[in-house]
Amino acid sequence: MSPRHLIGFALAVTAGGCGGSPPPDPAGTNPPATVTVSSGLDAERLFPLRDRYVYSYVVETTEGSGGMLNIRAKRHDDESGTLQMPTGPREFVYAEDGVILGGTSGVYFLKWPLEVGTQWRGERGATVSIVEVSKTVTVPAGTYQGCVKTSERRGGDRPMQIDTTVCPDVGIVELQAASGEAFERLSLKSYGPPVDLGPDGVRMVPPGEVDGAR
Repeated sequence: MSPRHLIGFALAVTAGGCGGSPPPDPAGTNPPATVTVSSGLDAERLFPLRDRYVYSYVVETTEGSGGMLNIRAKRHDDESGTLQMPTGPREFVYAEDGVILGGTSGVYFLKWPLEVGTQWRGERGATVSIVEVSKTVTVPAGTYQGCVKTSERRGGDRPMQIDTTVCPDVGIVELQAASGEAFERLSLKSYGPPVDLGPDGVRMVPPGEVDGAR
């Protein structure tokens, strides 16, 4: 599997492999966030879904810089919301014992207790494990503490390891997929209320221009 396909595959696992993205908002018409509800659960602090927030990630591959990628959040109610990923929208539901992948039967994105060694079945049958807690991670957006890192290992003809780091009050800060010698990494560059960044799930900055992006 080539590096350019790894993150797409990893996000397909996270996002359930749904259909294509909806059209982007026209330039200058992004309204402010309007859904300001909260579940009040611990899971929401570690994986917040703030309505219409846009998360921009630097993409790095085995071959070097791969530009930028945007993910947009949509909040539905106090217990659920959606992330619009390159593979399409995916619903997440807050529960007392973690974050459930919406539309699935008892499959979790993140599961309590938040302890090293906690394991659960991923959406496609692979085992997901918590491998670090109270982690400090530095990405282009800054340095974050109290983060949790999970690792999913997939076997078969094309084995892959997918590592995801989520941080309090932010969400996904880093995601890396590795298969053999190939790897691809998303590192958070910025997040916040909407501005016109174009379509979700596309790389907005040509390779070589990432450092000048704002």
